[in-house]
Amino acid sequence: MKKSMLFALVLATLVILSGFQAYQLHGLKHRVADMSLSGGLASAPVTPLAGGQKPVGSLPSSVQNLPQMVGGC
Repeated sequence: MKKSMLFALVLATLVILSGFQAYQLHGLKHRVADMSLSGGLASAPVTPLAGGQKPVGSLPSSVQNLPQMVGGC
C-alpha cells in the first residue's frame, strides 16, 4: 500500500469521526437547551461565606492559610 493511500485513509477516518462528534455535540446542545427551558435544570442559590473566604474542603492544615494569589506582575 502506498504512503499516499494510507494518508488518505487516515485523513478520511479523522474527517468522519469529527463529523460524528459534531453531530453528537449538536444533539447535546439541543437537549440541554430543552431541559433548561422546561425547568429540568435547577440552579442552587450561591451564598457567600463570612469574610469572603472560599471553602477549603479537606486540605492539610499547612496549606489552608495560603494567600489567594502568589507572585505575578
